Order: sequence, then C-alpha cells, then structure tokens
Amino acid sequence: MADQNDRNSLERLSEASFTVGIGQSWYVCFGSHLQIQQMSKEKLTLHLTYSDFVSTYEEAITIDLSQYFWALIYISVRK
Repeated sequence: MADQNDRNSLERLSEASFTVGIGQSWYVCFGSHLQIQQMSKEKLTLHLTYSDFVSTYEEAITIDLSQYFWALIYISVRK
C-alpha cells in the first residue's frame, strides 16, 4: 500500500487478537476506491484462526480486489 498510515494500520491489524461474538460481524476498511487499481495488483489473502469450546480452526480466504471495480467505481455522465 502506498499510503504509510494505511500500511501501518494493516500491519497492526495483522498482529492483533480480538473477540467477535457468534452471529456478529466485524468490518475492516482500508484504502479507497482511488487506490483499488494499485492494490489489486496482488490478491488479498486473509489467514484466520478462531476457536470455540470444541476446537481451534484455521482458514484462508483469498480476495481478488480487481473483481470489485464495477461495484466501487461510479462514473456519472452529465448531459
């Protein structure tokens, strides 16, 4: 990420540990639609570890940000 503040925030997030309750959601925003073309040069891979009373689980999610251009970029044409 070109913006150092955004980069620092994501680095801190990657080292963080926190609790999200069952049925709850947690959203992370980083960058903006102006930076998505640059950020989409690499796929975003998230490695998650979570646990309950039974076990600990791990999963990886890969997101191709380039697939979201159509949803994030709005071009208005005035006539």
